[in-house]
Amino acid sequence: MKKIILSTIAVIVMTACGGSAGSSTDTTPTLATPQATTVAETLALGRPVIMAHASGEKLRPHSSPYGYAEAVKDGVDILDLDVQLTKDGVLVVQHDLDVDATTDGSGNVIDMTYDQILALDNAYWFTKICTCKDKPETDYIFRGARTGKVAPPSGYAPEDFIIPKFIDIATKYPKYMLNIEVKDVFPAAVPAAKELARILDEIGANDRAVVTSFDDKVIDEFRKFAPTVELSPGRANLVAWFVNKVPIPYGMRILQIPTAEPAVKFELNAEFVGFTQILVYVGAVSILIVFAILLTRSTEPKDEPTTVTPWIGIAVAVGAFLTMAAAVLASPVGKRAAAPMGEVSVRNLGQKLMTDYVLPLEVMALLLTAAMLGAVIIAMKDKEGSR
Repeated sequence: MKKIILSTIAVIVMTACGGSAGSSTDTTPTLATPQATTVAETLALGRPVIMAHASGEKLRPHSSPYGYAEAVKDGVDILDLDVQLTKDGVLVVQHDLDVDATTDGSGNVIDMTYDQILALDNAYWFTKICTCKDKPETDYIFRGARTGKVAPPSGYAPEDFIIPKFIDIATKYPKYMLNIEVKDVFPAAVPAAKELARILDEIGANDRAVVTSFDDKVIDEFRKFAPTVELSPGRANLVAWFVNKVPIPYGMRILQIPTAEPAVKFELNAEFVGFTQILVYVGAVSILIVFAILLTRSTEPKDEPTTVTPWIGIAVAVGAFLTMAAAVLASPVGKRAAAPMGEVSVRNLGQKLMTDYVLPLEVMALLLTAAMLGAVIIAMKDKEGSR
Protein backbone atom coordinates (compact mmCIF):
# COMPACT_ATOMS: atom_id res chain seq x y z
CA MET A 1 0.00 0.00 0.00
CA LYS A 2 1.27 3.45 -0.86
CA LYS A 3 1.98 5.69 2.10
CA ILE A 4 1.38 9.42 1.82
CA ILE A 5 3.28 12.02 3.83
CA LEU A 6 1.36 15.25 4.30
CA SER A 7 3.54 18.36 4.57
CA THR A 8 2.81 20.64 7.49
CA ILE A 9 5.85 21.62 9.62
CA ALA A 10 9.76 21.30 9.72
CA VAL A 11 12.91 22.54 11.48
CA ILE A 12 16.56 23.61 11.59
CA VAL A 13 19.46 24.95 13.66
CA MET A 14 23.05 25.33 12.55
CA THR A 15 25.82 23.28 14.09
CA ALA A 16 28.85 24.95 15.54
CA CYS A 17 31.69 24.48 13.05
CA GLY A 18 34.74 25.42 15.04
CA GLY A 19 33.18 28.79 15.82
CA SER A 20 33.09 29.83 12.16
CA ALA A 21 31.09 32.87 11.14
CA GLY A 22 28.67 30.70 9.18
CA SER A 23 27.48 28.61 12.12
CA SER A 24 24.88 29.39 14.73
CA THR A 25 25.59 29.23 18.42
CA ASP A 26 24.49 26.39 20.71
CA THR A 27 21.98 28.56 22.54
CA THR A 28 19.03 26.47 21.37
CA PRO A 29 17.34 24.69 24.29
CA THR A 30 17.48 20.91 24.60
CA LEU A 31 14.69 19.37 22.55
CA ALA A 32 12.78 16.12 22.90
CA THR A 33 13.78 13.22 20.68
CA PRO A 34 11.27 12.61 17.85
CA GLN A 35 9.23 9.41 17.88
CA ALA A 36 10.89 8.20 14.67
CA THR A 37 14.24 8.78 13.01
CA THR A 38 14.48 6.56 9.94
CA VAL A 39 12.06 6.42 7.03
CA ALA A 40 10.98 2.93 8.04
CA GLU A 41 10.26 4.03 11.61
CA THR A 42 8.32 7.05 10.40
CA LEU A 43 6.12 5.01 8.07
CA ALA A 44 5.45 2.60 10.93
CA LEU A 45 4.06 5.32 13.21
CA GLY A 46 0.56 4.62 11.94
CA ARG A 47 -0.53 8.26 12.13
CA PRO A 48 -0.25 11.45 10.07
CA VAL A 49 3.23 12.92 10.39
CA ILE A 50 4.03 16.59 10.69
CA MET A 51 6.55 18.82 9.00
CA ALA A 52 6.69 22.51 8.12
CA HIS A 53 7.30 23.60 4.56
CA ALA A 54 10.69 25.33 4.48
CA SER A 55 10.75 25.57 8.29
CA GLY A 56 7.21 26.95 8.46
CA GLU A 57 7.44 29.90 6.09
CA LYS A 58 4.20 31.52 7.24
CA LEU A 59 5.35 31.62 10.86
CA ARG A 60 9.07 32.35 10.69
CA PRO A 61 11.80 33.34 8.20
CA HIS A 62 12.01 31.00 5.22
CA SER A 63 14.47 28.08 5.56
CA SER A 64 16.42 29.79 8.34
CA PRO A 65 18.14 28.14 11.32
CA TYR A 66 15.83 30.15 13.58
CA GLY A 67 12.80 28.90 11.66
CA TYR A 68 13.84 25.27 11.87
CA ALA A 69 14.60 25.52 15.58
CA GLU A 70 11.18 26.99 16.27
CA ALA A 71 9.51 24.31 14.17
CA VAL A 72 11.28 21.61 16.19
CA LYS A 73 9.85 23.20 19.32
CA ASP A 74 6.43 22.90 17.69
CA GLY A 75 6.87 19.13 17.65
CA VAL A 76 7.51 18.29 14.02
CA ASP A 77 8.36 14.74 12.96
CA ILE A 78 10.31 15.59 9.82
CA LEU A 79 12.60 18.39 8.63
CA ASP A 80 11.71 19.79 5.19
CA LEU A 81 14.63 21.15 3.18
CA ASP A 82 15.15 22.46 -0.37
CA VAL A 83 18.74 22.22 -1.57
CA GLN A 84 20.90 23.63 -4.34
CA LEU A 85 24.55 24.46 -5.01
CA THR A 86 26.36 27.77 -4.76
CA LYS A 87 28.89 28.86 -7.35
CA ASP A 88 31.71 27.29 -5.32
CA GLY A 89 29.90 23.97 -4.80
CA VAL A 90 28.41 24.37 -1.31
CA LEU A 91 25.03 22.68 -0.85
CA VAL A 92 22.73 25.19 0.85
CA VAL A 93 19.15 25.13 2.09
CA GLN A 94 17.25 27.58 -0.09
CA HIS A 95 13.83 27.26 -1.75
CA ASP A 96 13.98 29.79 -4.60
CA LEU A 97 16.68 29.64 -7.26
CA ASP A 98 17.45 33.28 -6.46
CA VAL A 99 17.75 35.15 -3.16
CA ASP A 100 15.56 38.12 -4.05
CA ALA A 101 12.33 37.16 -2.26
CA THR A 102 13.71 36.61 1.25
CA THR A 103 17.01 38.45 1.62
CA ASP A 104 18.54 41.90 1.24
CA GLY A 105 20.49 40.64 -1.77
CA SER A 106 19.76 39.86 -5.40
CA GLY A 107 20.86 37.19 -7.85
CA ASN A 108 20.81 33.45 -8.45
CA VAL A 109 22.28 31.11 -5.86
CA ILE A 110 24.34 29.29 -8.51
CA ASP A 111 26.02 32.60 -9.44
CA MET A 112 27.08 33.44 -5.86
CA THR A 113 29.80 32.01 -3.63
CA TYR A 114 28.89 30.72 -0.20
CA ASP A 115 30.63 33.68 1.45
CA GLN A 116 28.34 35.99 -0.51
CA ILE A 117 25.32 33.91 0.47
CA LEU A 118 26.41 33.88 4.11
CA ALA A 119 26.48 37.67 4.30
CA LEU A 120 22.79 37.98 3.42
CA ASP A 121 19.97 38.70 5.87
CA ASN A 122 17.56 35.78 5.34
CA ALA A 123 14.84 37.46 7.43
CA TYR A 124 14.96 40.79 5.62
CA TRP A 125 11.48 40.59 4.05
CA PHE A 126 9.71 38.54 6.73
CA THR A 127 6.65 39.93 8.52
CA LYS A 128 4.14 38.26 10.81
CA ILE A 129 1.72 37.80 7.95
CA CYS A 130 3.92 37.22 4.90
CA THR A 131 7.33 37.33 3.31
CA CYS A 132 6.67 40.33 1.10
CA LYS A 133 8.01 43.71 0.09
CA ASP A 134 5.03 46.06 0.39
CA LYS A 135 4.72 46.53 4.15
CA PRO A 136 5.78 49.41 6.43
CA GLU A 137 9.34 49.29 7.72
CA THR A 138 8.17 48.49 11.25
CA ASP A 139 6.48 45.25 10.09
CA TYR A 140 9.83 43.59 9.30
CA ILE A 141 10.32 42.30 12.81
CA PHE A 142 13.62 40.43 12.30
CA ARG A 143 15.25 42.81 9.83
CA GLY A 144 18.75 43.57 11.07
CA ALA A 145 19.00 40.55 13.41
CA ARG A 146 21.50 39.00 10.98
CA THR A 147 23.73 42.09 10.95
CA GLY A 148 23.40 42.96 14.63
CA LYS A 149 21.44 46.16 14.04
CA VAL A 150 18.63 44.72 16.17
CA ALA A 151 18.81 42.13 18.91
CA PRO A 152 17.77 38.60 17.87
CA PRO A 153 15.11 36.78 19.89
CA SER A 154 16.18 35.39 23.24
CA GLY A 155 18.24 32.24 22.83
CA TYR A 156 19.29 33.00 19.25
CA ALA A 157 22.20 34.70 17.51
CA PRO A 158 22.71 36.64 14.25
CA GLU A 159 23.88 33.41 12.56
CA ASP A 160 20.39 31.94 13.05
CA PHE A 161 19.11 34.24 10.28
CA ILE A 162 21.36 33.09 7.45
CA ILE A 163 20.89 30.81 4.44
CA PRO A 164 22.40 27.67 6.00
CA LYS A 165 24.49 24.81 4.69
CA PHE A 166 22.61 21.54 4.30
CA ILE A 167 25.25 19.55 6.18
CA ASP A 168 24.96 21.86 9.19
CA ILE A 169 21.21 21.35 9.42
CA ALA A 170 21.35 17.61 8.86
CA THR A 171 24.01 17.06 11.53
CA LYS A 172 22.44 19.45 14.04
CA TYR A 173 19.40 17.15 14.20
CA PRO A 174 20.71 13.60 13.77
CA LYS A 175 17.49 12.04 15.10
CA TYR A 176 15.14 13.67 12.59
CA MET A 177 13.98 12.27 9.26
CA LEU A 178 14.85 14.56 6.35
CA ASN A 179 12.49 15.40 3.49
CA ILE A 180 14.73 16.87 0.79
CA GLU A 181 13.86 18.43 -2.56
CA VAL A 182 16.59 19.02 -5.11
CA LYS A 183 15.78 22.34 -6.76
CA ASP A 184 16.03 23.19 -10.48
CA VAL A 185 15.64 20.71 -13.34
CA PHE A 186 17.73 18.25 -15.35
CA PRO A 187 20.59 18.60 -16.18
CA ALA A 188 21.31 21.74 -14.13
CA ALA A 189 20.31 20.02 -10.86
CA VAL A 190 22.46 16.92 -11.32
CA PRO A 191 25.59 18.33 -9.55
CA ALA A 192 23.44 19.23 -6.52
CA ALA A 193 21.92 15.73 -6.52
CA LYS A 194 25.42 14.21 -6.59
CA GLU A 195 26.64 16.41 -3.73
CA LEU A 196 23.54 15.58 -1.69
CA ALA A 197 24.17 11.87 -2.14
CA ARG A 198 27.78 12.32 -1.03
CA ILE A 199 26.82 14.23 2.12
CA LEU A 200 24.06 11.80 3.13
CA ASP A 201 26.51 8.92 2.88
CA GLU A 202 29.24 10.84 4.71
CA ILE A 203 27.05 11.64 7.73
CA GLY A 204 25.29 8.26 7.75
CA ALA A 205 21.86 9.66 6.94
CA ASN A 206 20.87 7.42 4.03
CA ASP A 207 18.19 5.63 6.05
CA ARG A 208 16.55 8.81 7.38
CA ALA A 209 16.24 10.75 4.14
CA VAL A 210 13.62 10.85 1.40
CA VAL A 211 14.65 12.73 -1.73
CA THR A 212 12.44 14.21 -4.42
CA SER A 213 12.39 16.74 -7.25
CA PHE A 214 9.74 18.16 -9.55
CA ASP A 215 11.81 16.72 -12.41
CA ASP A 216 11.81 12.91 -12.48
CA LYS A 217 15.03 12.92 -14.50
CA VAL A 218 16.78 14.48 -11.51
CA ILE A 219 15.42 11.69 -9.29
CA ASP A 220 16.70 9.08 -11.77
CA GLU A 221 20.16 10.63 -11.62
CA PHE A 222 20.15 10.82 -7.82
CA ARG A 223 19.29 7.12 -7.62
CA LYS A 224 22.49 6.34 -9.54
CA PHE A 225 24.49 8.16 -6.86
CA ALA A 226 22.53 6.80 -3.85
CA PRO A 227 20.56 3.64 -4.74
CA THR A 228 19.54 2.89 -1.13
CA VAL A 229 18.01 6.27 -0.28
CA GLU A 230 14.20 6.50 -0.23
CA LEU A 231 12.74 8.42 -3.16
CA SER A 232 9.48 10.25 -3.79
CA PRO A 233 8.18 10.65 -7.37
CA GLY A 234 8.28 13.89 -9.30
CA ARG A 235 5.40 15.49 -11.15
CA ALA A 236 5.40 13.32 -14.28
CA ASN A 237 5.50 9.96 -12.50
CA LEU A 238 2.95 11.09 -9.94
CA VAL A 239 0.48 12.19 -12.62
CA ALA A 240 1.06 9.01 -14.64
CA TRP A 241 0.22 6.92 -11.58
CA PHE A 242 -2.82 8.98 -10.61
CA VAL A 243 -4.35 9.40 -14.07
CA ASN A 244 -3.18 6.40 -16.09
CA LYS A 245 -2.45 3.90 -13.28
CA VAL A 246 1.18 3.61 -14.39
CA PRO A 247 3.18 1.91 -11.60
CA ILE A 248 5.41 4.26 -9.65
CA PRO A 249 9.08 3.33 -10.26
CA TYR A 250 11.63 2.01 -7.81
CA GLY A 251 8.99 0.91 -5.30
CA MET A 252 8.49 4.47 -4.05
CA ARG A 253 6.29 4.51 -0.95
CA ILE A 254 6.03 8.22 -0.13
CA LEU A 255 3.86 10.41 -2.35
CA GLN A 256 3.90 14.16 -1.98
CA ILE A 257 0.80 15.57 -3.66
CA PRO A 258 1.20 19.12 -5.06
CA THR A 259 -1.53 21.71 -5.11
CA ALA A 260 -3.92 21.66 -8.08
CA GLU A 261 -2.37 22.62 -11.40
CA PRO A 262 -4.77 22.42 -14.39
CA ALA A 263 -1.92 22.16 -16.90
CA VAL A 264 -0.82 18.87 -15.37
CA LYS A 265 -3.89 17.19 -16.85
CA PHE A 266 -2.31 17.38 -20.29
CA GLU A 267 0.74 15.35 -19.33
CA LEU A 268 1.38 11.69 -20.06
CA ASN A 269 -1.50 10.84 -22.42
CA ALA A 270 -4.06 12.39 -20.08
CA GLU A 271 -5.24 14.75 -22.82
CA PHE A 272 -8.68 13.20 -23.03
CA VAL A 273 -9.20 13.93 -19.34
CA GLY A 274 -8.20 17.54 -19.82
CA PHE A 275 -10.39 18.15 -22.86
CA THR A 276 -13.37 16.38 -21.34
CA GLN A 277 -13.09 18.39 -18.15
CA ILE A 278 -13.05 21.67 -20.09
CA LEU A 279 -16.04 20.65 -22.17
CA VAL A 280 -18.00 19.39 -19.18
CA TYR A 281 -17.36 22.54 -17.15
CA VAL A 282 -18.34 24.91 -19.97
CA GLY A 283 -21.30 22.80 -21.07
CA ALA A 284 -22.60 22.22 -17.56
CA VAL A 285 -22.65 25.92 -16.77
CA SER A 286 -24.44 26.64 -20.04
CA ILE A 287 -27.07 23.97 -19.38
CA LEU A 288 -27.67 25.25 -15.87
CA ILE A 289 -28.36 28.72 -17.24
CA VAL A 290 -30.73 27.34 -19.90
CA PHE A 291 -32.55 25.20 -17.35
CA ALA A 292 -32.95 28.16 -15.02
CA ILE A 293 -34.50 30.25 -17.78
CA LEU A 294 -36.75 27.55 -19.22
CA LEU A 295 -38.00 26.19 -15.93
CA THR A 296 -38.86 29.58 -14.47
CA ARG A 297 -42.66 29.83 -14.56
CA SER A 298 -44.75 32.95 -14.66
CA THR A 299 -46.71 33.61 -11.46
CA GLU A 300 -49.62 35.30 -13.28
CA PRO A 301 -53.01 33.52 -13.04
CA LYS A 302 -54.13 31.65 -16.13
CA ASP A 303 -57.60 31.10 -17.52
CA GLU A 304 -56.90 27.46 -18.25
CA PRO A 305 -54.28 25.14 -16.84
CA THR A 306 -51.35 24.37 -19.06
CA THR A 307 -50.69 20.84 -20.12
CA VAL A 308 -47.11 19.67 -20.05
CA THR A 309 -46.05 16.13 -20.85
CA PRO A 310 -42.56 15.49 -19.43
CA TRP A 311 -42.28 12.09 -21.06
CA ILE A 312 -42.51 13.63 -24.51
CA GLY A 313 -39.44 15.75 -23.76
CA ILE A 314 -37.53 12.80 -22.41
CA ALA A 315 -38.41 10.67 -25.41
CA VAL A 316 -37.38 13.37 -27.86
CA ALA A 317 -34.09 13.99 -26.05
CA VAL A 318 -33.21 10.28 -25.93
CA GLY A 319 -34.18 9.80 -29.56
CA ALA A 320 -32.13 12.78 -30.69
CA PHE A 321 -29.12 11.63 -28.72
CA LEU A 322 -29.24 8.07 -30.08
CA THR A 323 -29.69 9.26 -33.65
CA MET A 324 -26.77 11.69 -33.51
CA ALA A 325 -24.57 9.22 -31.61
CA ALA A 326 -25.15 6.55 -34.24
CA ALA A 327 -24.26 9.02 -36.98
CA VAL A 328 -21.02 10.03 -35.27
CA LEU A 329 -19.90 6.48 -34.48
CA ALA A 330 -20.68 5.33 -38.03
CA SER A 331 -18.52 8.06 -39.54
CA PRO A 332 -14.72 7.81 -40.09
CA VAL A 333 -14.26 10.21 -37.17
CA GLY A 334 -15.80 7.68 -34.79
CA LYS A 335 -13.13 5.14 -35.66
CA ARG A 336 -10.18 7.48 -35.23
CA ALA A 337 -7.83 6.86 -32.29
CA ALA A 338 -6.63 9.82 -30.25
CA ALA A 339 -3.07 10.94 -30.85
CA PRO A 340 -0.62 12.41 -28.31
CA MET A 341 -1.31 16.02 -27.47
CA GLY A 342 2.10 17.48 -28.18
CA GLU A 343 2.79 21.11 -27.28
CA VAL A 344 -0.05 22.73 -25.33
CA SER A 345 -1.03 25.96 -27.08
CA VAL A 346 -4.24 27.66 -28.19
CA ARG A 347 -3.49 26.84 -31.84
CA ASN A 348 -2.72 23.20 -31.05
CA LEU A 349 -5.82 22.84 -28.85
CA GLY A 350 -8.03 24.11 -31.67
CA GLN A 351 -6.47 21.79 -34.24
CA LYS A 352 -6.72 18.77 -31.96
CA LEU A 353 -10.35 19.48 -31.06
CA MET A 354 -11.28 19.52 -34.75
CA THR A 355 -9.19 16.45 -35.70
CA ASP A 356 -7.89 13.87 -33.23
CA TYR A 357 -10.25 14.85 -30.42
CA VAL A 358 -13.34 15.56 -32.46
CA LEU A 359 -14.98 12.38 -31.12
CA PRO A 360 -15.07 13.45 -27.44
CA LEU A 361 -16.07 16.92 -28.64
CA GLU A 362 -19.02 15.50 -30.61
CA VAL A 363 -20.05 13.20 -27.76
CA MET A 364 -20.19 16.12 -25.36
CA ALA A 365 -22.09 18.18 -27.94
CA LEU A 366 -24.64 15.37 -28.29
CA LEU A 367 -25.17 15.15 -24.57
CA LEU A 368 -25.63 18.89 -24.22
CA THR A 369 -27.95 19.09 -27.24
CA ALA A 370 -30.12 16.27 -25.92
CA ALA A 371 -30.31 17.95 -22.53
CA MET A 372 -31.33 21.28 -24.05
CA LEU A 373 -34.03 19.67 -26.23
CA GLY A 374 -35.43 17.91 -23.21
CA ALA A 375 -35.45 21.13 -21.21
CA VAL A 376 -37.23 23.05 -23.96
CA ILE A 377 -40.01 20.47 -24.34
CA ILE A 378 -40.49 19.89 -20.62
CA ALA A 379 -40.80 23.62 -19.99
CA MET A 380 -42.93 24.38 -23.04
CA LYS A 381 -46.48 25.57 -22.43
CA ASP A 382 -49.53 24.25 -24.17
CA LYS A 383 -49.99 26.88 -26.87
CA GLU A 384 -53.68 26.19 -27.27
CA GLY A 385 -54.31 26.52 -23.53
CA SER A 386 -52.52 29.83 -23.39
CA ARG A 387 -54.46 31.46 -26.26
